[in-house]
Amino acid sequence: MSGLDLQAGTLLNFVLERSVAFTVVFLVAAGLWLVAHKRMSSHVASLWFLLPLGVLVLPVEGWIPNPWRESNPIESLALAVLPPGLGSTLVETRNAEMPASSEPIGVTTSLGVHGSNNPNVSPPVGEPGGSWGFIRPLIVSVWILGVALYLLRLIRGQRRVPALLKSARLIDSTASSVDLEALCREAGVRTAPALLESPEFDSPVVWLGFTRSLSLPSPVERMRAAIVLPEGLTTRLNASELRWVLLHELAHIRRRDHWSELAQRILGAVFFFHPLVWATNTLARIHREMACDDAAMARCIPKERRFCARALLKVVAHGARLQSRPRATAFIPRTIPGLSSLNHSKKLTRKRIMKLAETNRPIARGLQASGFIVILIASGVALAAARFPGATLQDAPSASLEWTPSAAKLATDWLMSAQQPDGGWMYAPPKNKQPKSPVIAAESTSGAGPEQAAFDPYYSDIALTAMAVQALVRRAAHEPDGKSVREAIDRGVASLLDSQDPRSGRFGPKDGTFMVAHMLATVAVAEASVGHMTAGRESCLEASLRFLGKARNPYAGWRYDSPPSGDNDTRMTGYALLALEAATEAGVGCDPAVFAAGLEYMSRNEDVRVGRTNYMEGYEHPFRSMGRFDAFPAEFDETPTAMHLLLRSEAGIGAEFAEQVHSAAALLGSKTPAWSVTKGSIDYSYWWHGTQALASLGKRGEAWQTWSENLRRALQLNQILDGPMRGTWPTVDAWSAPGMEVYTAAVGALALYAVLDSE
Repeated sequence: MSGLDLQAGTLLNFVLERSVAFTVVFLVAAGLWLVAHKRMSSHVASLWFLLPLGVLVLPVEGWIPNPWRESNPIESLALAVLPPGLGSTLVETRNAEMPASSEPIGVTTSLGVHGSNNPNVSPPVGEPGGSWGFIRPLIVSVWILGVALYLLRLIRGQRRVPALLKSARLIDSTASSVDLEALCREAGVRTAPALLESPEFDSPVVWLGFTRSLSLPSPVERMRAAIVLPEGLTTRLNASELRWVLLHELAHIRRRDHWSELAQRILGAVFFFHPLVWATNTLARIHREMACDDAAMARCIPKERRFCARALLKVVAHGARLQSRPRATAFIPRTIPGLSSLNHSKKLTRKRIMKLAETNRPIARGLQASGFIVILIASGVALAAARFPGATLQDAPSASLEWTPSAAKLATDWLMSAQQPDGGWMYAPPKNKQPKSPVIAAESTSGAGPEQAAFDPYYSDIALTAMAVQALVRRAAHEPDGKSVREAIDRGVASLLDSQDPRSGRFGPKDGTFMVAHMLATVAVAEASVGHMTAGRESCLEASLRFLGKARNPYAGWRYDSPPSGDNDTRMTGYALLALEAATEAGVGCDPAVFAAGLEYMSRNEDVRVGRTNYMEGYEHPFRSMGRFDAFPAEFDETPTAMHLLLRSEAGIGAEFAEQVHSAAALLGSKTPAWSVTKGSIDYSYWWHGTQALASLGKRGEAWQTWSENLRRALQLNQILDGPMRGTWPTVDAWSAPGMEVYTAAVGALALYAVLDSE
């Protein structure tokens, strides 16, 4: 996607998001108004319909907690109504560089959030061959042209007002039948405006602007407000009728309607295409006029109220007579593009006159503050259901290396926010029942049975804490002055130390995949202790290494049992060897013979012809958790190969292993990260270890370049950028389920930091 196309998509995204958010709030406000309008004063109603306009500017939905973890009702409804592909691709900016073979899961749309478990999302706009890519700049160009025309019309209208007022003459309020200054005090207006009469206007209006350019007496030139009456109107009205007309215009000044009118016109120009914006502007103006009618009527004594309806009728009749003059043309209007009485609508005029004729009705009604509380709560719930992306105005994520630090920082920021009071991290299964995802659906049809379809996390809370600490250690290496990051690391390490069994040296309880957690915890404590070693940490690592030594099968590797049962596999052996190596780097050495024996076991399971390190003897591909073989084919995973390559690289590659290393790197290069939910190719753990392995070779060959580009494309274009999970990745890989966002954030950040370390 070109830069122009990307900017057009971002701008269009913002406009459409604001439009949908406004529609939600307007429908809520209109629905509540229909229910309660009989108890609502005109003043409240005028403000009631101004409230939705604020959503056009402020992304208030980003301030509201999102009760939906991923998708939401309004997004689903909108995507179902819109033409296929348009709803999810029209304003797509994040997946612009994704190849056509990828299937993005976290598409940024104007109607929803990132990270919905929808495997049938249409290809993004910027894809090669995308059918919408050329439309975005065209749509934005047409929109900008429309906004420019409407704003030009507004500016020209405002600039013509002084010219129209050239013919105005000052009305001496002291000689008239009403005292304007007394009316101002009664209406709550501090400074009396100028009272003018002009043949250019057929309706009383308020002009708020400098009058120094007009041919008026010097005291009037300093005034910034003026009430302009049509020529000859004062002679047609008696004192009570003129009093009501002036009180009506003073109510506009008191309410500062000129500011709301200006804002309405600007927003109406920007969102000229939205019919509901036109509707809410009209409704706000209608109720504004009625509110000023009531405000003026409320200040009339009971016996004068019968003149209010007659005054409005005379104003309308006088204006109709002025409009019949030849001077009233489309090029010489009689109305200011500002505050007018809207007496050109016969239906509205009739309604206002009938309302003013009800002289005995109460002017003020209920639903004052309580009404706005209701609309705010209802709008908040509706906007939470809409829930739009929070990064609308930020630079759009991309697969480029420039975005990698931001993506890694977002992930580790979320990790720090998810850290528990005890310093650890934990698996948080959702409280509400989640809809069946494509992953679980695939498991249910794999023949594994219902017990196995319910995912049993492979990584325990100890393992999640260890991976989170490792991710924060990598961030601390890039931000050495980050005090908060270092504090989070120290709290995480303290949590791991507290979980260690003082007798056996094992981290956490002995249940499930405790060996995985123990090995990852050893790596985390060791890496966090480089340059920050303490006696407690050193003692902890020594006990951990003793436990690992007892858990190894003689002359072979490791498995899930301790004491060892005789079974071995290269994945667990790789985890153990990485733990031994990390401890050595931290200054706590291990027996070199143990490390050599484990590495020799990895070599015994290597297929030199293809470069693969098999999972076990006689078993080629890596394993999957029970019930996930069909959903996540093992052919996409080469974790033991990546671990073996990394260990060889760290130990120093001799000439005798050059062929094996080349074959392993080529194998990883042929199985680079690819984002596809339906194919089951997402494996964050493999992507992490593969990135470390290829980056450790110190060569920038074709395999690394392809791997790095595909990894950044998969992770950076599918990172969740909205809501409480902002910074994580969707839990749709081979080892995760909803609630394991700590795993996705930690492993994703570790892979991205490995890319940054290699550059």
